[in-house]
Amino acid sequence: MDTKNSKLSEKLKSLQPNIRNINQAKIAEYYEAINDAVERGVSYKAIREALAEEGFKMSPATFKRLFDAECELRAKSDVVQRRGA
Repeated sequence: MDTKNSKLSEKLKSLQPNIRNINQAKIAEYYEAINDAVERGVSYKAIREALAEEGFKMSPATFKRLFDAECELRAKSDVVQRRGA
Protein backbone atom coordinates (compact mmCIF):
# COMPACT_ATOMS: atom_id res chain seq x y z
CA MET A 1 0.00 0.00 0.00
CA ASP A 2 2.85 2.37 0.83
CA THR A 3 4.36 1.81 -2.63
CA LYS A 4 1.00 2.50 -4.22
CA ASN A 5 0.66 5.81 -2.30
CA SER A 6 4.22 6.71 -3.22
CA LYS A 7 3.54 6.10 -6.93
CA LEU A 8 0.38 8.19 -6.76
CA SER A 9 2.21 11.00 -4.98
CA GLU A 10 4.92 11.01 -7.63
CA LYS A 11 2.36 10.97 -10.42
CA LEU A 12 0.45 13.90 -8.89
CA LYS A 13 3.68 15.87 -8.43
CA SER A 14 4.54 15.39 -12.10
CA LEU A 15 1.22 16.79 -13.36
CA GLN A 16 1.35 20.24 -14.93
CA PRO A 17 -1.30 22.91 -14.34
CA ASN A 18 -3.67 23.55 -17.22
CA ILE A 19 -3.13 26.61 -19.39
CA ARG A 20 -6.07 28.47 -17.82
CA ASN A 21 -4.48 28.22 -14.39
CA ILE A 22 -1.13 29.34 -15.78
CA ASN A 23 -2.72 32.31 -17.53
CA GLN A 24 -4.76 33.22 -14.43
CA ALA A 25 -1.56 33.14 -12.37
CA LYS A 26 0.16 35.45 -14.86
CA ILE A 27 -2.76 37.88 -14.81
CA ALA A 28 -2.56 37.88 -11.00
CA GLU A 29 1.23 38.27 -11.03
CA TYR A 30 1.16 41.24 -13.41
CA TYR A 31 -2.19 42.64 -12.29
CA GLU A 32 -0.85 46.00 -11.10
CA ALA A 33 0.97 46.64 -14.39
CA ILE A 34 -1.97 45.41 -16.48
CA ASN A 35 -4.47 47.48 -14.52
CA ASP A 36 -2.22 50.54 -14.78
CA ALA A 37 -2.01 50.06 -18.55
CA VAL A 38 -5.81 49.74 -18.79
CA GLU A 39 -6.27 52.89 -16.72
CA ARG A 40 -3.86 54.73 -19.05
CA GLY A 41 -6.05 53.75 -22.00
CA VAL A 42 -3.88 50.96 -23.41
CA SER A 43 -6.02 48.56 -25.43
CA TYR A 44 -6.60 45.00 -24.29
CA LYS A 45 -5.18 43.92 -27.64
CA ALA A 46 -1.86 45.67 -26.96
CA ILE A 47 -1.72 44.16 -23.48
CA ARG A 48 -2.44 40.68 -24.86
CA GLU A 49 0.27 41.17 -27.48
CA ALA A 50 2.78 42.11 -24.77
CA LEU A 51 1.81 39.01 -22.78
CA ALA A 52 2.05 36.87 -25.93
CA GLU A 53 5.59 38.12 -26.55
CA GLU A 54 6.45 36.59 -23.18
CA GLY A 55 4.76 33.29 -24.10
CA PHE A 56 1.32 33.86 -22.59
CA LYS A 57 -1.11 33.68 -25.48
CA MET A 58 -4.86 33.86 -24.97
CA SER A 59 -7.93 34.89 -26.89
CA PRO A 60 -9.50 38.30 -26.31
CA ALA A 61 -12.43 36.67 -24.49
CA THR A 62 -10.12 34.63 -22.26
CA PHE A 63 -8.01 37.66 -21.38
CA LYS A 64 -11.10 39.72 -20.53
CA ARG A 65 -12.63 36.91 -18.47
CA LEU A 66 -9.41 36.29 -16.50
CA PHE A 67 -8.70 39.99 -15.99
CA ASP A 68 -12.28 40.67 -14.87
CA ALA A 69 -12.11 37.72 -12.47
CA GLU A 70 -8.88 39.07 -10.97
CA CYS A 71 -10.42 42.55 -10.63
CA GLU A 72 -13.43 41.05 -8.84
CA LEU A 73 -11.25 38.94 -6.57
CA ARG A 74 -9.16 41.95 -5.58
CA ALA A 75 -12.24 44.11 -5.02
CA LYS A 76 -13.64 41.48 -2.64
CA SER A 77 -10.28 41.25 -0.91
CA ASP A 78 -10.20 45.04 -0.42
CA VAL A 79 -13.68 44.98 1.15
CA VAL A 80 -12.65 42.22 3.56
CA GLN A 81 -9.49 44.11 4.51
CA ARG A 82 -11.41 47.32 5.17
CA ARG A 83 -13.91 45.48 7.37
CA GLY A 84 -11.07 43.99 9.38
CA ALA A 85 -9.31 47.34 9.84
